[in-house]
Amino acid sequence: MDPVIVREKLESLRRCVARIEERAPPDVAGLTGDPDVQDIAVLNLTRAIQLYVDIGSHASRSEDLAAPATMGDVFEAFQRDSYEVLRA
Repeated sequence: MDPVIVREKLESLRRCVARIEERAPPDVAGLTGDPDVQDIAVLNLTRAIQLYVDIGSHASRSEDLAAPATMGDVFEAFQRDSYEVLRA
């Protein structure tokens, strides 16, 4: 994966988060009472998590680190390490 693809994935991640923010109701009742809002939130959260994991997996390969065994490992690695690929 090259820097252009990473930037595209980061932009997709930003769009997912923005979509959730723009459709988020002001309270839990608004969420539980609207199946369409629930679907938008779940779909975009799922996409965002997958994009994050894709980027993190690529970053670990690019920097010759051990491949993450789980999705959680990717999140921990981002918290712990500084990935050069994200500065591209």
